[in-house]
Amino acid sequence: MEVDQQLHLTLARIARNSIHEFILKTIHENINRYYESYLPKDKKIWKQSYLEMRPLVKAVEDGDVKKAFSLAQEHVKRGDRLMEGVVTKQTHRESLDQNQP
Repeated sequence: MEVDQQLHLTLARIARNSIHEFILKTIHENINRYYESYLPKDKKIWKQSYLEMRPLVKAVEDGDVKKAFSLAQEHVKRGDRLMEGVVTKQTHRESLDQNQP
């Protein structure tokens, strides 16, 4: 997770987006308490995230702004869907637990 955090912060710095960098720092400083509940623990998912970031980093290195932007959007959308799925499953489990005698 540390490498993932550093990669995201580095991309924000390269983009000279201080607001995004600030938001990322805030998220990363507070994420540990939510990690167990909301972020997937599956190594396959983390590997997939890493593999998604490689072409994004390449696009940034190449100065291909449009491609980098598009890849970043897809990465964020996938992450959102992933976390929504985790939250939905957790909510469903909690609901089942509450309905048991």
